[in-house]
Amino acid sequence: SNPSAKVLRSMHEWLAAEVNVLTDGTPIAPVACIASAATRNFRPEDGVAITPKRCLKRAAELGSPARVIFENSYESTSGSDWLQGVRLLVLDGVRCLPTAASRHIVRWAAAGGKVLASDDAGQCDGLGRILPAQRQLSVQLNGQKSVTIADISSDAAAALISTESWLSRSGNGTQRLLLPYRSVLASHLTVFVLPTKSLGGEEIPHDAGLFLRIPLKGVRASTARLTAPDNISVTGLTVRSSGNGIATVEIPSGRYMRSGFALILQS
Repeated sequence: SNPSAKVLRSMHEWLAAEVNVLTDGTPIAPVACIASAATRNFRPEDGVAITPKRCLKRAAELGSPARVIFENSYESTSGSDWLQGVRLLVLDGVRCLPTAASRHIVRWAAAGGKVLASDDAGQCDGLGRILPAQRQLSVQLNGQKSVTIADISSDAAAALISTESWLSRSGNGTQRLLLPYRSVLASHLTVFVLPTKSLGGEEIPHDAGLFLRIPLKGVRASTARLTAPDNISVTGLTVRSSGNGIATVEIPSGRYMRSGFALILQS
């Protein structure tokens, strides 16, 4: 009789029924932000820990897929390719970074990787010690062509993040967080589409369709289907591919627009 328990049970049943396509994928979102579960990155004025919330919220507003890179990836080794597949790295309030991670980011940006960083990025090393100005990450990045030093709430940040948008049209301005995963065998691509809230604060509409523009690098998609909790399934969705490797999929209206769903593209 507990409503929360019913929702949780419905989610578990959904994941169990679609275990082959909803699990064990590799995140491929083009926008990435750095976060730490046990972080030294905090706002000095109140000691509140920095989280990827602002980056994910901004990405949801603009329809750009985003992922979070945690310290178990970027603290591993200096030669690790933890930025593979990233097109835009967002450093929002990441004041503390290991030296190896900062060097890797500088090399990645010098090779053309796009970076959006706040002006306090990498002020401290991994232990929270303030670095000399010339060794601070934001100082080393400043001036590189592919780097933008700006607050994530700025117009400059919005313009940069929106270049990675996968939404060509969204009903009634609803924010949606897009989480794409590629299967281990690359036989399919799964995109989780999770509504967060309506920009105007009103209830999320379910009677508005959605258009997704999805880059298909490494995946040949000829069919698409939609799956959602409560045994919802929509098959036979049309995939229109363009010559530049972009697939457009029209998502019909339905109550899953409120609860979230997964779009599965297969060859």
